[in-house]
Amino acid sequence: MTLAKSVFSLKDLRATLYEGALNGSASVDLSRAVPRYALAARLKGVDVDPLLTDYDKDLSGLLRGRLAGTLDLGASGAGMDTMLKTASGSGAVELTDGSLTSFSVLKQLAALLELAGGKGIGKESTPFESLTSDLTIADGRARTDDLALRSTDLDLDAKGWVGLDSRLDLDVTARFSEESTRGMVAKNARLGGLTADDRLVIHFGLGGDLASPTFRLDSRAQVQSAKEKAKEKLRERVTDRLFRKLAPAEPEGTPEAPPGDQPPH
Repeated sequence: MTLAKSVFSLKDLRATLYEGALNGSASVDLSRAVPRYALAARLKGVDVDPLLTDYDKDLSGLLRGRLAGTLDLGASGAGMDTMLKTASGSGAVELTDGSLTSFSVLKQLAALLELAGGKGIGKESTPFESLTSDLTIADGRARTDDLALRSTDLDLDAKGWVGLDSRLDLDVTARFSEESTRGMVAKNARLGGLTADDRLVIHFGLGGDLASPTFRLDSRAQVQSAKEKAKEKLRERVTDRLFRKLAPAEPEGTPEAPPGDQPPH
């Protein structure tokens, strides 16, 4: 601990945090009329569920897994609410061996796909191997352009923001596994038009409250994907025809050997 020029600093800070660990440094500038705080931290093995529960009881059971990552934050204020609103900085997080439990993205997608003949996808929770994201924090929101969830049945890629008030607005692309895709396309061939690289692709948005988000299909992105797929198929056909025209013609029959090469009788 040091105190210099009205700045109180903690260096080589180590703490146990929700069965995990926090390492880093922190400081508070007391020379200002409103104190200014700074935190640079590394997290490892933090149990996410009790962390979210203590932050907001409505988030209890929403997300499970072990959190690792980095945070570099600054904030000012005389109370926690003000500090959260003024917080700014960046971070990178990774959750492993977790699940989304209060709402199931798979279940909501399955309800939509069931109308088109796809069944057997919905679950009460969405288990995942990893959930990663780089974050930019400002104006009470954590913004991301590369949120990625990876699981056996489904991959999710999203961009948008999650507010420190538990609101969210995310544009999401879901890619089902090849095995799940084959099963659904077998039941309804029309779903084949929504595939890319043998995987069913669905574009949707999540909004509202983090504990019970609203689900909306992104029809514009879905149509755009279908157009891109149609263009790609057209390019493949044109390329195939072009190569066929440029390819040398195969000789017909077996050519006769020159007279001098005839074997002696």
